[in-house]
Amino acid sequence: MTLTRKDLITEKYTELKIKLQEYIIDDSLFPSIENIDIGDIIFYLNFYFPKNGQSEYISTIEKLLKPFEISDDDISEVTNLIIDFITFLNNI
Repeated sequence: MTLTRKDLITEKYTELKIKLQEYIIDDSLFPSIENIDIGDIIFYLNFYFPKNGQSEYISTIEKLLKPFEISDDDISEVTNLIIDFITFLNNI
């Protein structure tokens, strides 16, 4: 079985969502893969994270995390997880 780009992105996105659950109890930071097609999720992420660079990503992530109760230590970890995924998307 050949792994398509869509399959790879879906797998990595699912991993991201699982890792984020360790820090964010409310699962509403990013859309659920069960409710929205991965193509729409990519469009959503590209809207919030255009290829502006890591400093812009950090600013956007901080804005997205405001409604959630996350410790300062965890914010750094969550930011790194999201940036790693966005970098993966930009390089695929």
